[in-house]
Amino acid sequence: TAVLRPEVTNIKPKSVTSYAATIFWETNVNTDTQIAFGIDENLTQRKGSSETGRSHEITLDNLEDNQQYYYMIMAKDKHGNDTTSNVFQFKTPLDTTGAEVKDIKIDLLPIDQNDGSAGVIISWSTNKPSTKQIEYGEGIGSKYASKTSEDTSFNTGHTVIIKDLIPSTTYHFRIIAKDKRGNLTNSSDLSFVTP
Repeated sequence: TAVLRPEVTNIKPKSVTSYAATIFWETNVNTDTQIAFGIDENLTQRKGSSETGRSHEITLDNLEDNQQYYYMIMAKDKHGNDTTSNVFQFKTPLDTTGAEVKDIKIDLLPIDQNDGSAGVIISWSTNKPSTKQIEYGEGIGSKYASKTSEDTSFNTGHTVIIKDLIPSTTYHFRIIAKDKRGNLTNSSDLSFVTP
């Protein structure tokens, strides 16, 4: 009996976000799951799986936002017969959403034995790389008298130490996070009391 050669059909991006895209396609026979992609038609990147089937889905992640991508499906069956699709394209949207600030932790430092001042360590995480800065002030309210210097390196784990605080005093603060696109996020207002 003649062996059916692989054919790739029904190729479509199922979802495209600023930093990821999920591509779906079907084959007429069981084949592996391979995709070549890149920011031009040289398609320098590869992603795939040796698992075989007729319905295929791959998520391409760690993409750049606001970027045109090109991709081509490659399919090979158990007999070594292979085929490639035409080159298709999609564009990731511009990221206009600020980083999400979460897992905020407040650790009070013991009173400094030299000058009698108090201090605090504030740590948090963000769902994408961002800068770190804290606005803070005595009491509660909407005004922040002081601000730490902005750390412009982009990370997802953040720690800031604030020193020279007054003992037995209520302070309030909020976190400022800026992503690579300049989208700014402020955390909610939080407070602590120094020892």
